[in-house]
Amino acid sequence: MSNLAETFYYQIYNSVLLNHKDSAKMYLSFLRDLYGEDSKQFEPLKNDHRWNHLKELGNVIDNDLFVKNFEKIDVATETEVKQSPEVIICKQEQLVKSICKLQDKLRNVLHADSDFHCSSIEAQTMFGRVDLVAQDSATIYPIELKKSTANHDVIGQIDKYILHYKLKLINKIYKNVIGVVIANSFSEYVLQELCRLGAIPIVYLFQDDQIEFKRI
Repeated sequence: MSNLAETFYYQIYNSVLLNHKDSAKMYLSFLRDLYGEDSKQFEPLKNDHRWNHLKELGNVIDNDLFVKNFEKIDVATETEVKQSPEVIICKQEQLVKSICKLQDKLRNVLHADSDFHCSSIEAQTMFGRVDLVAQDSATIYPIELKKSTANHDVIGQIDKYILHYKLKLINKIYKNVIGVVIANSFSEYVLQELCRLGAIPIVYLFQDDQIEFKRI
């Protein structure tokens, strides 16, 4: 039998992600009523990260701290953060194939579980196709690839892909969503925005004719 507390948690989370204030307030009210009637249903939430996250969501709703996603980004002056040697893969497909072949190296950089693997290329989302999707036992990683510099447009792209997979947390196929951007170089502005989103920027570079990954 489905746990009603968990169901309301995911409904609240999705409503906040989509900036649906009225729905978020309604589901939070339902959840609080349920807690007064049957607090035992909240045990699964209390046993992992979702309990603290639920408190954060409640604070967002109670204090009207909603932030609308995908607002137009004002592009600041950008200073590129480059790696040396400065070698860029000539084709996107070549970069995708290389990453799939070197997924153990990527796993180490991401500190992912031992069962980490690339599961899908050009995966369809409600916002378009994400270049690569990887996953381990608990986390799914939508990955956006840039064969040269990651500019400001990548921020909106990875934000939308993260949202797509977060909206599917209710299916309980995975527990966490972490966005990843892999590029040859990053601007300081993009690095700051990716950090704000909780996404991981990774530089690919060549050492002794081998591709290596460096987490920034």
